[in-house]
Amino acid sequence: MAVSTVFFIVLAAIVSMVLALFQYYKKKNTAFILLIIRFLAVFAVLFLLVNPKLKSTTYRNVKPQLNLLIDNSTSIKHKKASKTVSNLVSQFKNNKDISEKYVISTYTFDERLHVSDSLNFDQTHTQIYDALTQLNQLSTQENTATVLITDGNQTKGADYSYFTAPHKIYSVAVGDTTVYNDLEITQLNVNKYIHLNNSFPVEVFVKYVGDKPVAGNFSVSGSKGVLFKQNLYFTTDKNSHRITFKLAADKVGLQNYTASITALPNEKNTVNNTRKFSVEVIDQQAKIALVSSVNHPDIGMIRRAVSGNKQFTVELINSLDKNILIKDYQLFIFYQPVSEMKPVITAAYKENANIFFITGTATDYAFLNSVQQDFFKAVVNASENYQAILNTGFDVFSVPDIGFKDFTPLTDQFGTIQLNTNAKTILEQTINGQPTNQPLLSIYEQGSRRGAILFGQGIFKWRMASYVQHQSFQDFDTFLNTLIQFLASSKRYVRLTVECNPLFYANENVRIKARFFDATYKIDENARLELTLVNKNDNSSSKHILSLKEGFYQLDLNNLAPGDYSFSVKNLEGNQVKYGGFTVLSHDMEEQFSVTDKNSLKKLALTSHGALFYPDQSKLLMEALLTDDTLNTVQKASVSFNEVINWKWLLALAILLFSMEWFIRKYLGKI
Repeated sequence: MAVSTVFFIVLAAIVSMVLALFQYYKKKNTAFILLIIRFLAVFAVLFLLVNPKLKSTTYRNVKPQLNLLIDNSTSIKHKKASKTVSNLVSQFKNNKDISEKYVISTYTFDERLHVSDSLNFDQTHTQIYDALTQLNQLSTQENTATVLITDGNQTKGADYSYFTAPHKIYSVAVGDTTVYNDLEITQLNVNKYIHLNNSFPVEVFVKYVGDKPVAGNFSVSGSKGVLFKQNLYFTTDKNSHRITFKLAADKVGLQNYTASITALPNEKNTVNNTRKFSVEVIDQQAKIALVSSVNHPDIGMIRRAVSGNKQFTVELINSLDKNILIKDYQLFIFYQPVSEMKPVITAAYKENANIFFITGTATDYAFLNSVQQDFFKAVVNASENYQAILNTGFDVFSVPDIGFKDFTPLTDQFGTIQLNTNAKTILEQTINGQPTNQPLLSIYEQGSRRGAILFGQGIFKWRMASYVQHQSFQDFDTFLNTLIQFLASSKRYVRLTVECNPLFYANENVRIKARFFDATYKIDENARLELTLVNKNDNSSSKHILSLKEGFYQLDLNNLAPGDYSFSVKNLEGNQVKYGGFTVLSHDMEEQFSVTDKNSLKKLALTSHGALFYPDQSKLLMEALLTDDTLNTVQKASVSFNEVINWKWLLALAILLFSMEWFIRKYLGKI
């Protein structure tokens, strides 16, 4: 309690006593009783007026939190571990000692986290990293442990073995942990859209698991037969290969390819030896607007590097008062944005155009931060030189390392960056060789709009350095053209657009999305779109009406038989029609994993100070949880401050005392 409050309480007591003595001092009979009543009544009123805050502390016991995080994907069923997982969950829930010590929460996961204990093992994708991230957001209690029950294999997301957990994770590896000789295509990167008569890069990663040297023949085939092949050799030390090559885009439309590695003798799992992929070849020239209010060597370099690709035309716009038709361009490159560009940038966002920002020392960040919401950079009045390092986890399209870390640093205003979209970083910043965990070059997608941001000027020096290293501009120009090709999606402003992935795994939900625009190119929410689906295997067909959801007309198709399908989407109130197709593979993606990834699960557990267990060690796991001294019930104190003015009973007591004094005085007056 504050000293001033104590002073006023003492003063209130003195004033109350003075008033009581003034009234009843020197009076006889019941004067002492009336003096006490008057003192208490006045003091109660003054005490309420002083209104001191009284501190109170309450204590409560908080049990540690135990999260059961359970893999609900089909890979558990494929490994015949469904019963094992269900039994493990039951053991935890039925153990009285565990229930007494912990508050148990059950979660399941596939490609996202679910607050549920219902297990059916029918989900076709697994994202362990995302599940752990979402769980951390839900579990904010400090004394928490997580039991992760899974086979350790995931089909999407970042490498979870590098996940940094704020609490202990105990991994339970279910399924077959025996190591078999196996060749696997682990990852394949390729651009979705390619321009006609261009060659496009393909990046493939092949991994070997085994204890003896082996050889395999890698090949890629298409409609014209084998297009690429290479012999690969693996040992226990050299157990993976990264293969990069280019294929020619010489035919318009959706082109399907198959990448495969020959199976080893007696190889148990051959599903992961093949990976199908598709690209859409477009016969349209993309028009690019390069908008700048400054002169810089970067501008000339961009024009030369991009214009060398005959599928692109670059128009330099430095007269910002010019009337620019946004729909004429497939990509806007805003170099060193300033406030004079506001009309163009605002119009580009309004028309959902693809945008590439390049910043530098002349950039007006106050304006740039206010005119868009894709990113935010808080800058100070200083510049900094940023070196580049390739993000090896980038997987949207193939980006070979052309020596980025050796290139001349780019210059930009110093500050911290926040990416507000679902961005993916291609190049990361370093300062004097020290990582900053900040992006240098990132891309993002917002619906049908694509964007990129390069934080730094001086990229023309990269092209020069690449030429010095390789005696050719080709490597750098390929890198820049690949980025531009991704961004400059040359979709014309047609009234009916359709989106559909070309490949789906068995049991995977097939989603087809469409948009229909009116004559002013605004989304028409009253259209009636009908999809006709044809199974090419038996020529059977079915018709479906697309429903409007989240700005798209959508249709979800489930349980389609493996095979090739074609479809058409038609506007029933007009003559607009779009055609497409897709393939449903004969296996789901979870089948490519035949062995439990115990190594990654062990690394995850040890990093978080947990441990790896197997299903037959469930008693040891529970014993470890029960004897863990860092996971105990803690007593938490809650401190609250109560104001005396809220004590209604004290006001009632003061009124009662004044009433008693009045009645006693009245009674004595009658005598």
